[in-house]
Amino acid sequence: MTAVPIDARAPEAVAIRPRRQTRLTRWHGAVALCMYTVIVLLLAYPLFPRMSSTIIGAGGDSFYEVWSLWWFKRALALDTDPAHTHAIFALLPSIQIFSDHYFDDVLAVPLQEFMTPAAAYNTIVLSSFILGGLTMYLLAGEFVDNHVACFTAGFLYTFSTFHFARAEGHLGLSTLEWLPFFAWRVFRFYRRPSFGHAIIGGVSLALVPLSEIYYVPYFVLPFLALFVGSKLATDRQWFARPRNLGLSCLALAVAVLIAGPPLASSFLKIDPDMEAAIKAEAQQGVAPFSGDLMAFVLPHAENPLFGAATTPIYAHMQSHFPVEESVFLGYPTLLLALAAFMFRRNRRRATLFWLAVALSGFVLALGPELLVAGHAVVGLPFYNAVFGWSLFSSFRAPNRLVILPLTALAILAAYAIESIFMQFGRGRLVRLALTATAILIMAVSLAENAMESVLFPSFPLPIPPLYGQIAADKGNGLLLDLPLSTTSAYNYYQIVHNKAIVEAFAPRISNRAIASVLNVPYLWQFDPAHSPLGKEPSVLPADMYATGGFRKVMRENHIKYVVFHGDADSSASPWMRQLLEKYLGRPFYADAAGIFTAWRVEQRSSSTPGQDVLKLGLGWLPTVGIVDRQLQRVVQQDGQIIVSAARPEEASLRFSAAPYFRPLTMVIRLDGRVKKTIGFTTPFVWRTVNLTSLVLAPGVHTVGIHALEGCSTASQYIPTNRDPRCFSFAVREVSIVRRTV
Repeated sequence: MTAVPIDARAPEAVAIRPRRQTRLTRWHGAVALCMYTVIVLLLAYPLFPRMSSTIIGAGGDSFYEVWSLWWFKRALALDTDPAHTHAIFALLPSIQIFSDHYFDDVLAVPLQEFMTPAAAYNTIVLSSFILGGLTMYLLAGEFVDNHVACFTAGFLYTFSTFHFARAEGHLGLSTLEWLPFFAWRVFRFYRRPSFGHAIIGGVSLALVPLSEIYYVPYFVLPFLALFVGSKLATDRQWFARPRNLGLSCLALAVAVLIAGPPLASSFLKIDPDMEAAIKAEAQQGVAPFSGDLMAFVLPHAENPLFGAATTPIYAHMQSHFPVEESVFLGYPTLLLALAAFMFRRNRRRATLFWLAVALSGFVLALGPELLVAGHAVVGLPFYNAVFGWSLFSSFRAPNRLVILPLTALAILAAYAIESIFMQFGRGRLVRLALTATAILIMAVSLAENAMESVLFPSFPLPIPPLYGQIAADKGNGLLLDLPLSTTSAYNYYQIVHNKAIVEAFAPRISNRAIASVLNVPYLWQFDPAHSPLGKEPSVLPADMYATGGFRKVMRENHIKYVVFHGDADSSASPWMRQLLEKYLGRPFYADAAGIFTAWRVEQRSSSTPGQDVLKLGLGWLPTVGIVDRQLQRVVQQDGQIIVSAARPEEASLRFSAAPYFRPLTMVIRLDGRVKKTIGFTTPFVWRTVNLTSLVLAPGVHTVGIHALEGCSTASQYIPTNRDPRCFSFAVREVSIVRRTV
C-alpha cells in the first residue's frame, strides 16, 4: 500500500501526530513583537512628546474613555463599585455605567501611578496595535511556517480600517488582540489537549469579555459554533474522549472564574432604569449599525488618500455615525485570500474552515437586510436567525461582526504568501524580492486602511486655568456644565477639577439620568434640543411651577459652580451667556476668547421657615413643551410632585392636565393614599385639577399622579412614529396655597 503524506499543518493531521519542528519559536515571536512595535512607534511619533496633552483620535468618545480609566482607579481607591457612580449625573445618588473594557481599566491602574490618564489611554491604544499584530502572527503560525506570511497576516489584521476607526474612541472594541489569541489557544487545545493548554485556553476566553463584551456574541460564539461543528463533522472521536470533555469543562470554569466576578455588577445586576433604556434602544432596530455592502469593498470616507472619491457613496449610507461604517476589508487582504485557493495544496479542510468563518461573519455583519450604498435591496434572514433572540437584544451592531472575516482573511492571506514562497522562492534573491513585495503589500494596505492620516490622528487636550482654580476649592458642591450636552469633554475636565458634575456622557444613559437634569427648573433653557434658539427665554416661565429664582434652584440642588462653554453651540452661545449673567451676575472667571465663563453660587440655606418647596420627583419624561407661552411637562404612567412643608399645614394643590392619545383616568395619591380620581374623556383637552384640604406634617410629601389605563407610545397611534417614550398626561400650571394649622 502506498503511504499517503500527511500535511502537518492541517489541524486534522496534527491531532494524530506532533507538528513539524519548523513551527514558530519564541525567538521569532520576539522579533515580530519588536517589528510591530517599531511600526507603531513610527506611526505615532508626533504623539510621544505630548502623551499627556494629546489624545489619539479626534476627541468625541475618547474623552469618555480617558475618564473611565480615571474613574475606575478612583473607585478602587474609594472602595466603591466602578459600575456605579455619583461622579456624573450627580443630582442622583448613583447611576449605573458599564465597564466595557475591564482589562484596560485594570491595566491603566498601575500606569496612572506614573503617567496621566490621557497618557495611559494612549499607551493602551498603541499597545493594542502591537499585540494585535503579535497574536495574529501566533495564530497564523499554527497553519503556516513562513514567518513573512505570518507577519503579513498580523499586519493586515491589526492595521485594518476597523481597528483604526475604533481606536479613535472605542477603547474596548479597539482591544482586539485577544480574539486571535483566543482562536490560537482553541486550536492548540484541540490539537494537544492537556491541563496546561486548558488553563491557558480558559484565560484566553476570559480576556475576550474582559476587553469588550460585544466580542462574546460577535466573535466567540460564532467562532466556537463553526469550530465545533467542523470538528464534529471531521473528528467526532475527539469529543468521545472523556478526558477531552473534562479538560474543556476546566477551560470554561477557568474563564468563568476569572471573568465572572468583575462582569457581574455591570451585566448581571442591571438597574431597572438602565434595563428600560436598553429595551428602548433595542426597539430602534439594527439597520443604522448594519454593514453596508459598499463599505466592505470601498476605502472609508475618512481615508486620507481615497476618502475624497468614496465620500459621495458613504454619504448615502444609513449609519448614524461614520465609525459604524468602518468595515472595509482591504484589497490586498481580499486578493491574497482569494489567491490562497489558486494553490492546490491549500484546498483542504483548514482553509475551508477559515473561508466559512469569513463568509459567515460577512453575511451576519450585513444585518437583517442587504444595504447597497444606503439602499435596502432585499431582506436577509441570517442575522435574525442567529441573533434575533431576547438574550442578544442589547447587541445591536451587526457591523462589528466584521472582526470574523478580518481574522479569517488574514489567515488565508498567510496561506497565499507561504504558497507563493514555496512555489517561486527557490533562491535567496527571489526570496528577498518576495519579501520586499510583501512589504509593499503591507504599505498599500496601510495607505488604504488609515483613517484621517497615515500617522495616528491626535486631538489636543487644552486644560484652561479655570479648572485648576475649581480644583483648589476642597469644599462640597456640584459643577454644572452648560449648554447641556452629553459630550464626553465634560467628563474629561472632571479629571482636573474633581467635582461631581450634573450632566456628562455615558455609553448608555437612562431616562432617569436625563430627567434628573432636565426636570430641574430653568435648565431646559440651556438644552439646545428644547430651548427656543434665537429668542429671549426670559419671557417664558422657568418651569410649570414657581421656583423662587435661578440661584435658589442652584442652591437647592447643591450646584456650586456653573461653567459655560462658549464653543459648544455657536448659535445659542450669545444669548445663553447673557441669560446666565442676568441670573447670576458677573462671572468670577472669563477667558479672553469667550470659550470658558464660570460663576460661583454660594451655598447657603435656600429656604426660610414657613416656605414650601415644589419640585418634580420620579416618573417625568425629560421633555418640555411650550404651548400658548405655558410650559408643560409629561408624565409616564406614574409621576411624582414633591412638596416640602416647614411646619404643620393644610394646603391646596392645583394644576392643569391633559391626556395623551386616548381617554385616561387619573388617580392622585398623597403619600400613598388615594385623594382623588378624575376621568379625562377627551385626549389633549386640558382640565383643571384641584386638591384641597391636604394635611401636611413637617417634612417631605409625595403627590403621586397615576394613569389607571397605563401610558402609550406614539407608534400605537402613529405607525411611522418610532418615539419609544411612553406618555400618559401633560401637566402645567402647578401651584400650591398653604395655611398654617
